[in-house]
Amino acid sequence: MRRRDFLKLSATSAAGAIIFQACDFSDWGDGDPPREFELESPRDIPEDYLFGNDAWYASVFSDSGEAPGVIVRVFEGRAKKIEGNPNHPVSNGKLHARGQAMLQDLYHPDRVRAPMRRSGPGGAPSFSEVSWNDAFDGLAEAVQAAQGSVLFITEPLSGALKQVVDAFVEGVGGERIVYEPLEEAALREAVSRSFGVSQLPFADVGNAQTVLSFGADWLHTWLSPVRYSQGYGAFRRDTEESPRGFFYHVDTHINGTSGAADRWVPINPGYEGMLAMAIASVIIEEGMAADEAGYNAIIGGTPMPSVDDVASQSGVPAEMIREIAERLANNGPSVVFGGGNAGAHTNGVANLMAIHALNVLLGSVNVPGGLHINGELDGPFAGLDRDAGASNQAWRDMTDRIANGDFGGVFISQANPVYGLPWGDDLAVALANVQNVVSFSRYMDETTIQADWIMPGQTALESWNSVAPAVMPGSAVVGFQQPVVLRFYDTQPLGDVLLTIAEEVGLAEALPWATMQQVVQEQAEALRTGNAGNIQAADDASLYWTELVQTGVWINEDGGQADAAGSSEMPAGEPPQYAGDAGEYPYYLVPYESTSLGAGQFANLPWMQALPDPITTVAWASWVSLNPETADELEVSTGDIVRVVTPAGELEIQAYVNRAAPPNVLAIPMGQGHTHYTRYAEGRGVNVMKIVEGSLQDSTTGALAWAATRANVMKVPGEFKKLPRMEGTVDMVAPEEYQVVRIVPPAHGEE
Repeated sequence: MRRRDFLKLSATSAAGAIIFQACDFSDWGDGDPPREFELESPRDIPEDYLFGNDAWYASVFSDSGEAPGVIVRVFEGRAKKIEGNPNHPVSNGKLHARGQAMLQDLYHPDRVRAPMRRSGPGGAPSFSEVSWNDAFDGLAEAVQAAQGSVLFITEPLSGALKQVVDAFVEGVGGERIVYEPLEEAALREAVSRSFGVSQLPFADVGNAQTVLSFGADWLHTWLSPVRYSQGYGAFRRDTEESPRGFFYHVDTHINGTSGAADRWVPINPGYEGMLAMAIASVIIEEGMAADEAGYNAIIGGTPMPSVDDVASQSGVPAEMIREIAERLANNGPSVVFGGGNAGAHTNGVANLMAIHALNVLLGSVNVPGGLHINGELDGPFAGLDRDAGASNQAWRDMTDRIANGDFGGVFISQANPVYGLPWGDDLAVALANVQNVVSFSRYMDETTIQADWIMPGQTALESWNSVAPAVMPGSAVVGFQQPVVLRFYDTQPLGDVLLTIAEEVGLAEALPWATMQQVVQEQAEALRTGNAGNIQAADDASLYWTELVQTGVWINEDGGQADAAGSSEMPAGEPPQYAGDAGEYPYYLVPYESTSLGAGQFANLPWMQALPDPITTVAWASWVSLNPETADELEVSTGDIVRVVTPAGELEIQAYVNRAAPPNVLAIPMGQGHTHYTRYAEGRGVNVMKIVEGSLQDSTTGALAWAATRANVMKVPGEFKKLPRMEGTVDMVAPEEYQVVRIVPPAHGEE
C-alpha cells in the first residue's frame, strides 16, 4: 500500500478505529485486499466515539514560541474548552487568551478547507479545489522539477516536525529559512557572547526580590508570558519567608508590563545599554559588585559612561540611576533581563549584552532568583531545539536570490513574511517569478496568496508533534502534541504530507516513517531507553507511551541548565542610529507587539480582535498613542484621524490621547492592516511595519532595527471616527430613586 493511501485512510478515522466494512476499497491502493485497511480496535485514544461524557486530552499550544502545555476538553468528538496543563512547567495549569483561542483556529469558517490550485495570475485570489491525489502529484512534480533548488520557508520548528522537515530539505538538496515576526537575533547573539550558549535564558522572577527589565513586555507578549506571569504572582506575594519584591521596568512607552511595575522608567529609544552600564558603574564605585572581573570579561574595553552623561542622553534622571543600582545590589536576589524594543536598534547586541552582564556583576547567574542559562536539548532531541528566526539581512539576501531565479520551487509553511517584513512587497514580486510556489498554510494570507498550490495544514488539535519551548524554565522540557479530534476539514498535517511523497521522490530511506505519529513514538522510545525524566514506566514500552501522551510533557530536572562561559566581548558601544532627520521627524516611532494579535499572526481570530488592550481598552482597531501636549499642539482629540509620516512611508490612523505617553514617542501596536487573512482581519486598521525603515539593522547580526525609525504626525482635518474601546464610553447615570452623594474628607480641624 502506498503512503498516500495510508494517509488518506488514517485521516478519515481516529487512531485505532475500524473502517466501516461496507466501504468499497476498489479505488484504494494497488489491488491490496480489504484486510489491509482494517485498523486495531480502539484502546488508548478513541476520540471519534460518542460516549455522552467528556474527556480531557493533554497536548501543546505549538503556534506560540513558549509552547505551553494544554489540556483539551472533548465532548462527543468536539473540542469544547482548553486550559493549561498542570503537569507542564511552562503552563502549570494556567493559560493565556491566545491558547484559549485554539478552538477558534480549529473551527474557523475561513480556513482553507481542501487542496487548491491557482487558476489566475500570481497575487490574484483565484483558486480552484483539487483532490489530494492531484495535490500529491503536483507536489511531487514540483520537488522533482526543482531538485537541488528548493527553498523551504517555515515558522520556527522544533521536535518531530523539525526532524522531518530538515530530513526532507536535506534529501532534496534544498535550503530552509525561518521567519519569525519579531526574531530575537540580537538577544541570541548577546547571550551567546556573554554566556557561551545559543539558547535563550530564563529569568527566575518568582524567586527574586528585585527585578529590572528593559523593553520586553514579558507579562503579556514576550517569549514566555504564561510562565513569567506566574513568576510575577509569586514575586508579588508578601510572606514572612519572602517579602513582596520590587520591580523596575525600563521602556520607551507605556504597556501592561510598564503599568505593573513599581517604577516605570521611560527612556529615549536605543540608550538602554548605556543606562545598564551607568547602573553598573554605580555598583562598582560603591563597592557593591559581587563579580567585577566576570563583568569586565563581558564588557571588554568598552569605557564606562558617567551617570550624568547617561542621564542627559537617555532621559533617565541620575537620581533614578543611583536608586536602581543600590536596590539591585542591596535587595537581592536580583535579576536583570531585556529584549523586545531594547534590542531592536543598530546597537541592539551591545544594549542586550550590557543589560544581561549586570547579572554577572551582581552574582545572579544560575542561582535562585537570578538568570538561568539554558543549554541545548540532547539525546533524541539533540539539534531539535526551537529554531531561531533569520535576521533581516538574511531575508534581504534570500529575497534577492529568489528574484534572481536561484530556486525552482519555494515551499511555505505557516509563515507570512510578505505581511510582516517592512519590504514584504519585494518578496511578493520575487515569488511571482518562481516556477512552483507551494503553501501549506491553513489560511489565505498575504504570502499564501502568492502560491501556485495550497495544501492546507492542520491545527495543533488535529496533528502529532513534539514541541520544545523557546525558553526552557530551568529544566529540559519537551511537550507532546496529539490529535484530540478528527480533522475538521479536508486537510493534512505538513509532516505527513512530506512523508507521503518521500517515497515518490526517492527519499524513502531518508524519511523511513509512514506517519508523524511514528516519528513521535520513536522519540518516545528513545526517551524510555534513556531512562531519564518524569515518566517512570521505563520497563514497558506500551505503558511508557500511554503515560507520556496522557501526561503531555517530558521533563528532565537534571537537564536544561548550562554553565555560563562567555566567548567574546561586547561590540563597541556606539550610540543608536535612526532613520530620519530629527528636525523633519521629531518623534520616535515605537511599534510594539499587540497583547492579543501579536505581530499579526493572531489577527484572524475574533476572540483576539475583541480582547481589549490592557492600557487603552481598544479592540478591533489600530491607534497611535499621543501625549496630551502633542495632542494640544495638533488640536487632536481621541478618535481624530492623524497622518503618521516616516522616511519609509505614511499611514492614517486614529489618535488615542494618553497622559502616560512620553511626549517624544508615537507608539502604534502591530497586528492589524491585513489585506488577506480572513474576514476578521482584512481591511481593519493599519500595518505599522510598512512605515518602518527596512534598511536599518543591528550592526552585529543584521537583525531589523524596527524601533529605530523617526516619524512626524499631523492632523487630517475634518476626519474623525469613534474609537472602539471599553474605557470611558458610558456616562455614569444615577437611577431616579437614588441620589448620587460625593464623599469628601473632613476639613482641617473637623471630626
